[in-house]
Amino acid sequence: MGFIDWCKEFVYKHPATALGLLLGVLLGLSFAAFGFWRTFVVGLCIAVGLYIGVKVDAGEGPDFQAIKERWHNRRKKQGGQGF
Repeated sequence: MGFIDWCKEFVYKHPATALGLLLGVLLGLSFAAFGFWRTFVVGLCIAVGLYIGVKVDAGEGPDFQAIKERWHNRRKKQGGQGF
């Protein structure tokens, strides 16, 4: 059995472990390449985006159309250029 076949078998038998291993390697490389704080900020942005996306998909998130309309109306009242 070759290395590629072993990797495929490992991923099919242990998908969560393989995903955790991949994320750990990517996180380690990010720390080495960019430093802790830059990696932390990017990870935080990803987590916030994921959270908002999950909430919007579940119908519990903010109504972006209403936010856009409110912003547009506010800008009109102040005499600014709208969207």
